Amino acid sequence: MNKEMSTTRSGSEPLSRFEGQEEQYVLPLADIFETADAYVVTMDMPGADKENMHVRLERGSLMVTAPAIGHVHENASVLHQESRITGYSRAFSLGEDIDLKNVDAEFQDGVLTVKLFKNEQLKPREISIR
Repeated sequence: MNKEMSTTRSGSEPLSRFEGQEEQYVLPLADIFETADAYVVTMDMPGADKENMHVRLERGSLMVTAPAIGHVHENASVLHQESRITGYSRAFSLGEDIDLKNVDAEFQDGVLTVKLFKNEQLKPREISIR
């Protein structure tokens, strides 16, 4: 992986397709950290539903999508609405030092955390001198 993960704007157009429905997507704010063992990506996704969220590795990219969740009240009509009903979509290009079989994802309090562990074979290591 490069020093900085490359990000792409996936789904940033006004209307995108998700599971056959037209929805508007926003780019979730993301922070990327590097530890000795992994890259950690956190994304703010308030209002997203973990059950309908998709996190996948595809063609050298980490792809995250979550459909919009509307707040609809039964037997009520909207008098004023400032909130936007949008889904989330984001893609990150990955380097070759990621162990694609060792990735964890957790969603808690509106924040998605994806931990991409480094490939042990490609990690720098100290060689002892005889």
